[in-house]
Amino acid sequence: MGTRLGDGASWTGRSDSTRARSRWMFGLLTLASTAFTTPHMLAASGDDRGLLLAALTVLFVSWTLSYRLSRVTVLNDVAEAAALTGVMACLDEPAVAFGFVFPMIWFRALYDSGPRVVWRVLLFEISLVMELPAAHYLGQPDDPHAWAFLLGGMTGYVASGLAGFRAGQESAARDAAAWRERMISEKGTQLLGLTDPVAIRQITWDALSGIVGTAPELRVLKVDLLDGELVVDRSAGSFPALPERLDASIVREDEVASRALDAAAGRVCVWDLLSFPGYGSPAYVLIGHPHRLDSDLLSAVRSVCNQAALAFQNSRVHSQLSVQALTDGLTGLANRQGFTEAVAHLTSTRDERPLAVLFIDLDDFKEVNDTLGHQAGDELLHQVARLLRSVTRADLDVVARLGGDEFAILLHNTSQQVAEQVAERIVVGVSVLEVASGLSVGASIGVAMASPRVGIDDLLVHADVAMYAAKAHGKGRIQAYHPGLLPT
Repeated sequence: MGTRLGDGASWTGRSDSTRARSRWMFGLLTLASTAFTTPHMLAASGDDRGLLLAALTVLFVSWTLSYRLSRVTVLNDVAEAAALTGVMACLDEPAVAFGFVFPMIWFRALYDSGPRVVWRVLLFEISLVMELPAAHYLGQPDDPHAWAFLLGGMTGYVASGLAGFRAGQESAARDAAAWRERMISEKGTQLLGLTDPVAIRQITWDALSGIVGTAPELRVLKVDLLDGELVVDRSAGSFPALPERLDASIVREDEVASRALDAAAGRVCVWDLLSFPGYGSPAYVLIGHPHRLDSDLLSAVRSVCNQAALAFQNSRVHSQLSVQALTDGLTGLANRQGFTEAVAHLTSTRDERPLAVLFIDLDDFKEVNDTLGHQAGDELLHQVARLLRSVTRADLDVVARLGGDEFAILLHNTSQQVAEQVAERIVVGVSVLEVASGLSVGASIGVAMASPRVGIDDLLVHADVAMYAAKAHGKGRIQAYHPGLLPT
């Protein structure tokens, strides 16, 4: 029996629990009715008391077994119908037995399927008809009002079965609606503050699957529009002939949608379409039912989709803010925090392949700002950023602006020799950048290599010390770090 919300199994468990309660009520009330009528039946049975007790015993055994096994089998129905025939045949007033027959039919019909209710009512109708020849065989006096008794009993059986079935359907619908509301509320709470798109998709689909679990004939498809086709992502419900791709026209033309989706579902259904935003590409939820799309079910699916849309929107905003927090607003490079986090990640997870850090400081940049203004300085920083991107690998290396005219590069899987070659290309590239009014700038670069004995803070300090050593020896120079550069 399921306890976790969000899937069909949990709703099945809840339905089984409700049926268990119904069986308990059936057993209690039917036994109470039988207990109240048994003295009268024994008094009215005359010489057939032994047969009456045997028939009642069969009923008690059948009720006990069905309760303990949590199901009512065909054998239970046949045994009970035969026992009822025996009970009524033993009585001078067969209608006395109606005191427990009607409750039995009513409670059994509460959580049975329509065909099973019809079967049981017909079987009990046959047992009622068979009461007349059975009573005659046992020597009971012929009743001139027997056919009136039969007619009243037969209509009573039908009424009890229909009333029980209808009450059960309405009760199940109310339970399912209440369960869906609770599930949607809980899933919505889980989605609050969630920023992982994968987790959002899973929780959303759990909710949609749970809705399908409350309506066995409901079908739900989640599809993505890719390259002019609908790619089937997930499905819930019965789809015996579901292809991997569907024609995109089904989201625009109702007639085509019916034919294509009916073929996938294996039967004619009523279909509706909901947009499912937040997946990057256009996505849709297709909902179908063989008879009609209940407004409550459609509303529940729409609520889940709306909650998912809000969660995806929050996820995108969070992602954008996260990127902005680690990105330099002027150049689009990583900022100091983004660079530090990248170095920390690579130095903690890297294998034996070497890492190199380059610290770059522009020479005479202040003169450009003072002479030409900050707009010209910003344009120069843009040119430097483009140069640094051109000499590094976008998929491996990290390029950052630490602030002002200071830049840094993290070279992954790079030896010191190659790192110094990259630094030389940067020095040459910066020296030929076009700056108005005859001004020029250079670049002083410090190079430091990571090692298992060097922590992230020390690595950045080594690169900074090497960079200042390069500036101290003149402009446009490269200096590799070595322990002798540290002040003593």
